[in-house]
Amino acid sequence: MLKANLHKKHIEAFTFFSSRRDPHILLNGEEADNLSMILSMLKAKIDNKDGNPFKEEILMHGFNLFMFELAAILKKTAILKMCH
Repeated sequence: MLKANLHKKHIEAFTFFSSRRDPHILLNGEEADNLSMILSMLKAKIDNKDGNPFKEEILMHGFNLFMFELAAILKKTAILKMCH
């Protein structure tokens, strides 16, 4: 995570990578659309040969955006499971 330039204070947001967690989640339509949109943007940036001098940084931060969106979904899912 640190190689992805994630600040140390955000590492705990990604505890869902723990081997103790069930890796399967059910996304609602909005969640799936949001994650799909981010991945589509990343793919378009990877495929784009425009010579953008900040391409690597855009990809890195775009991937971080994807990870934070996923972490938020997983955190919400965990809270809902605890309530039921």
